[in-house]
Amino acid sequence: MLTACFMPVPRASDSVSGDAARVPYYTATSSPTALPTELPLETLTGEPTAESVAGSPGEGNVGPAVSPTANVLVLASPAPTNTATATAVLSTQSTATPVPPTLEPATPTPIPTATPRPPRPSPTATVQAQATFVAVPTISSGPELSADFNLKPKAPGGWSAPLLAANEAGLQENTELFAGEDAFISWAITNEGPSDVQTLFFVDLTLDGVMLERWRNTQLPAGFVGSVPDWRQLMDKVHPSPGPHTLAIVVDPTNLVPETDETDNVYEQEFTWSPAPTPEEPTPVPDRLPDLRPSTPDGWDSALVVTSYQGDSKIGPLSVNSTTYVKVGLENYGLASVAEDIRVHLFLDGMMVRELTWSGLVPGQAVKSSEWDDLLSVVALDEGAHKLTMVIDPHNAIRESDESNNTFELDLEWASGAVEPRPVYDSYDPLPSPAFLPNLAPGWAFSHDGPIVVSHEKKTGVNSLLTVDQTPYVDISVVNRSVHNVTGSFEVELYFDGFLLKVFRITGGVSPSEIVRVDDWAELADLILIDPGVHTLQMVIDPYDEIWEEHEGDNVYETTMVWGSGEPDVQEPIEYTDDELRAMLFDFSALMDSRQLVAGGEGTGLTDEVRRLADAGYYLATGESLLDTRVDIYLLSHEEYLAWVDDSYAERFAVAAEDQYQALYDDRERFKRTSGFKGRRYGKVAIVVDAENTVAHVMATLAHELGHLRQDIVNPLLSEIEQFYSVNAVQEAQAQQFEKVFWLHIEDFIGTPLMRYPDHQGFQRYIESTIDGWMEGRESDEHDLGFLLQWLVVLDDPDFIHLRAELESTGRLGLESADELFDHLVTLPAGRIVSYVAERVVSLNTHRDAIYALSKSRLLPELHPNDEGLGVLVTPGLLTP
Repeated sequence: MLTACFMPVPRASDSVSGDAARVPYYTATSSPTALPTELPLETLTGEPTAESVAGSPGEGNVGPAVSPTANVLVLASPAPTNTATATAVLSTQSTATPVPPTLEPATPTPIPTATPRPPRPSPTATVQAQATFVAVPTISSGPELSADFNLKPKAPGGWSAPLLAANEAGLQENTELFAGEDAFISWAITNEGPSDVQTLFFVDLTLDGVMLERWRNTQLPAGFVGSVPDWRQLMDKVHPSPGPHTLAIVVDPTNLVPETDETDNVYEQEFTWSPAPTPEEPTPVPDRLPDLRPSTPDGWDSALVVTSYQGDSKIGPLSVNSTTYVKVGLENYGLASVAEDIRVHLFLDGMMVRELTWSGLVPGQAVKSSEWDDLLSVVALDEGAHKLTMVIDPHNAIRESDESNNTFELDLEWASGAVEPRPVYDSYDPLPSPAFLPNLAPGWAFSHDGPIVVSHEKKTGVNSLLTVDQTPYVDISVVNRSVHNVTGSFEVELYFDGFLLKVFRITGGVSPSEIVRVDDWAELADLILIDPGVHTLQMVIDPYDEIWEEHEGDNVYETTMVWGSGEPDVQEPIEYTDDELRAMLFDFSALMDSRQLVAGGEGTGLTDEVRRLADAGYYLATGESLLDTRVDIYLLSHEEYLAWVDDSYAERFAVAAEDQYQALYDDRERFKRTSGFKGRRYGKVAIVVDAENTVAHVMATLAHELGHLRQDIVNPLLSEIEQFYSVNAVQEAQAQQFEKVFWLHIEDFIGTPLMRYPDHQGFQRYIESTIDGWMEGRESDEHDLGFLLQWLVVLDDPDFIHLRAELESTGRLGLESADELFDHLVTLPAGRIVSYVAERVVSLNTHRDAIYALSKSRLLPELHPNDEGLGVLVTPGLLTP
């Protein structure tokens, strides 16, 4: 049984609503633990339009208005992104190991020529995936417009200029501006051409060359003036520093309208912002900052995908005669959350074509936009080479730890004419060919130290501290790793330092997956003199090829052991002192903030440091050291992680019926997308982590998997019984709550809060989206149900009324109460689980509002960014009781 773990990788919705962030992570107990994919995180706003209703609150009026000097068309003002009151919102937001013993060939006594193998049936020919082709529709160009228009900035009667900036509304002249205070910006344009404009065009307001707002317009009669008075969203987008800045109004910035004069579309003026009359206290620069950067979501080619194939996530062919689909991905890779709106600008050949906005991001959160299909309506695009660029935080409104990684660009080629039809392939998975013969291999029984075990005690399966002064007992194990019976007899040779000591005859056949053992063979010391020191034992299975096998290359197993003399030392369990634990955690904060990869990157890696931190945390939570625990922890590069999964599943394919291959294949591919898992292999519990990530992310995965380990120690039956859905959900609840306990113990010991977070829209939306995701996924994802079960135990189980009272009075469970909740979950009797889960789930509708409210009650309004908790601990910090 494997449990998978998907790390907080928050997932973003591809729809225009419900875009809060969800960052669950699943790790593994007895199976890999996976984190859900992206969650809804972005906020979508529409583009400002001039087609609003005259006189509506918050909107401009459309239609001619009398002016002493000219006809005036008042254009609708755009509302700030994410403001529902505006109808003219231009900036469209997107919806946004220990290595197993070496198998070396032995040098046994001469072996006679093997009997020829029987002929194998020819495998079924590989079926090639068949493609169908989906035609890509072409789009027809509208009628070509003649250059009968001339759009330009123009001051209406009474205005001192086409662009005004004042410190109060209703003025028609420029005034002094103050940093940190509202500015009211007004602009006006006209059409001096002979014909009415009745086609789409935009008007941009820029600050120091970067767009602040874009208005969408579809009409401007000849001789009319269009104006937007008193736009006041400047402070929502940027905070100009004291000093000179350039404001500009740009008419038809994407050149959609052919004009008689293309040189008069811009009016700019320099304005000086004075220091605020009552300067605020300077805010100290935080040590821990966000870091916004482009990121490539799972399955995408890059952080910016552009194609003519709707729904694709790979960069594809493009044509000026077919719709272009664009989507972007980004993440907060930093150590602190972003409370403000995050803006992203898309540029085509340096021309701004789209703005997207997300409402804050928590640390570690990744989001992606939905497809945008309006590029060819926004800009007149010619065939040929073009450059598409995404720029995150174009105004540098957000202070980041790295300001150099906010840009991503693609060089693209647009052709003309029809795009080649998109090939869509039938689903085809490369399943392995079934075996036709049995396969004998060294056998690893769970709780045994290997295929060869040497001990001074009988019936243990565990290696002793060996001494030449006591009798050694040898166990050997052989497995039939196949679905075919071994019907004949075969031999197993045992070598000691290269000398053949014993040939064991195995009779009676071996069933599929059966392990046969020779237990407590006591003649080793009688047959050879064992000196103190290192010695090698080797077993060779079926040396004379009496059994025809699927694989003949895995019949040898070798291990080394050390013999001492005298009475061996008794190994006492490790007991760390507080000073030793402090020494183990002395660099905890620095490591958790480090951006260095634990494995797989440049340098020496940090696997030893992670093991040390994990051992300290596990000891604080359990009173036991991982060094005394039968567990192998593999901290692997991503490539090694995938190989480990492949190898472990190859063993499972070998003993599975062919009709189970597809399910195994799907399971294996799912595990490859996880960040870690727990299973049983090589005789022990195995925790496997994709450690090609930062210390914080690896530790978060590892803490969860250690919760699965704890269940396998305290209540191992749950790993061995039939894995009903409710059993899996309880295992996840156990691991999730242990994760909380793990961090609470470290937090308590070092005296540093690790799981507290500020009250802003990013965290509010994260909580809402995550719990929404649990509610939706509780019947299909055991991780989602596991999170809800923790809450329902506290809120609904009558045996835990005292925990509910604590939760409702303080908003969270303290350390001792969290320990109590974990102990309850991990000791649930296997036979009671199905009914217990059903009893809790039936109360969900009663308690769902309390789950939302109690989670949000933990957000701290006045928390300084430097005191924000670790980003990878957001889920245990906010979303477990």
